[in-house]
Amino acid sequence: MSTTISNDDNSNNEKDIVIRAGDDSYDSDNYCSSILSENEKDKIPQINNDYNKNDDDDNDDELPRVQMSKIKLDTLFFGLLFGVLLSALNMTIVATALPAIFNQFGSLEKIVWVAIADLFTATAFQPTYGKFADIFGRKITVLSSILIFETGSILSGAASSINMLIVSRAITGIGAGGFIGLTNIIIADIVSLKNRGKYMGLAGGVYAIGSILGPLLGGLFSDHLTWRWIFYINIPLGALITIFIILLLNIPSPPGSLEEKLKRVDWLGTLLIAISTISFLLPLQYGGIEHSWNSPLVITLLILGVLGFVAFVYVETFISIEPIVPVKLFKDRTIVACFALNFFYSVGLYENIFYVPLFFQMVDGDSATKSGTKLFSYVLGAVVSAIITGQIISRTPGHSYKIICVMGGALMTIGGGLTFGFNEDTNSRDQVGYLLISGLGAGSVFQTGLLAAQAMVKLEDIATVTSLITFFRSLGSLIGLSIFSSIFNNFLIKNTREKFPSFKIDQFTGDFSTLKALPKVLKSPILSIFVKSFRNVFLVGFIAGGLLLFSSLFMKNYIRNGREKIRK
Repeated sequence: MSTTISNDDNSNNEKDIVIRAGDDSYDSDNYCSSILSENEKDKIPQINNDYNKNDDDDNDDELPRVQMSKIKLDTLFFGLLFGVLLSALNMTIVATALPAIFNQFGSLEKIVWVAIADLFTATAFQPTYGKFADIFGRKITVLSSILIFETGSILSGAASSINMLIVSRAITGIGAGGFIGLTNIIIADIVSLKNRGKYMGLAGGVYAIGSILGPLLGGLFSDHLTWRWIFYINIPLGALITIFIILLLNIPSPPGSLEEKLKRVDWLGTLLIAISTISFLLPLQYGGIEHSWNSPLVITLLILGVLGFVAFVYVETFISIEPIVPVKLFKDRTIVACFALNFFYSVGLYENIFYVPLFFQMVDGDSATKSGTKLFSYVLGAVVSAIITGQIISRTPGHSYKIICVMGGALMTIGGGLTFGFNEDTNSRDQVGYLLISGLGAGSVFQTGLLAAQAMVKLEDIATVTSLITFFRSLGSLIGLSIFSSIFNNFLIKNTREKFPSFKIDQFTGDFSTLKALPKVLKSPILSIFVKSFRNVFLVGFIAGGLLLFSSLFMKNYIRNGREKIRK
């Protein structure tokens, strides 16, 4: 292991020390000579940061990429938390505003794309941002992603048609796909592996809070201001994050001219991963609803997605000099397990965020506010467990990743099984308790799966593996929502048409008060159909929890800095 230390002259009255760790072939002396004069090299200060220092191991991999004072670190981290909050809000705030948007623009067949257009583009571009950050530098990459995100948000708020709104949301997603993952990458840069659990635990708690605040704020803005504010709120938050990053993030850009850096980008891989991801996800949204599964459009898109993915793997393996997704990452069982458990985590998360509140409103007759209050127990469990597990990881470095993920997966499975038992007679106390169990599991897994993957790789691969974790989370959310929507709608429509052919299902799903006002002789059997439809969705969430638990069993028992200190 060799280490290179470089000095950033742009910091404000403070020298941030940058650590880059590589393999034994990395020539640190030549690297220093390429960026520092002899006098400058003599002036490099010694690393002396007691806060980030590892008392148990002097391994360089323990050190963060950037050494800074604790007050500067905490201030920058505080700013990054706004990025975590913003990404969580952006994922969920649109859901409750869709009725207001529909009232203005109409176009029922397109309205769902307002909610998912950004998810599609964010998922498609997420894997590329990690490599962009390595090539162009953290600061310029994250600022560029925020600029794209803010531009899309402004255009979304000013949209004059449903088509303009959908395109604007897609632009927003391109930017969101960057700063969601880059926030975690920067945290890994500035916080040592030993202390990272504490910070990531707090970030996980903020994300959980933002995920629930999103629907509440979306409803408030739509009811009392205008739906356009669900997009305009991104502007001040994005500006605040930008200020923190410009003033406090002082990671020098990698050496090389812009032309040289552009040549290093894996453009073919970037194009293939975007095309294959979108081509595969589109039919999952269309299939069984707007188009039958055997329609030419659905089949063509699925084939294009599969062929694009095969081509991407070939390019990354045999052609790309600096691949977006290094194949070596998929040869480690712990990293693959982390990818899988993050995927299944998102499936379970979106079941609870989107369909559990819908159950409360449609089956229990709760208001939107009351359903959100019930769901708060899920958030509380997630926040508490995320913070506690972060502390545990920091105090037991290397030892606790697997056991936390196994326990979290078990809690998610138990909570999912209990949620599967929801019916029209389940009381609120039980519902809140079951959601608390699921939340405790989700909070335990959320950042632990990311931290374990980061600990398995060397510093030069942290950005890539972090971007891939974010990619699999987004993929899980999109595929999960597509499966939930297909199962729920198909079962509901089929059974309602068979038993009540004179009723249109739209009158129930569009206006919950219609369901409440039905005569008892009709309300009971129709409510039973709704319950069974929801339980089919909850069954998928239960299975996702079980698969998360199963995936976590493949993690290695002891993980330490991507070294060979690994116990099977």
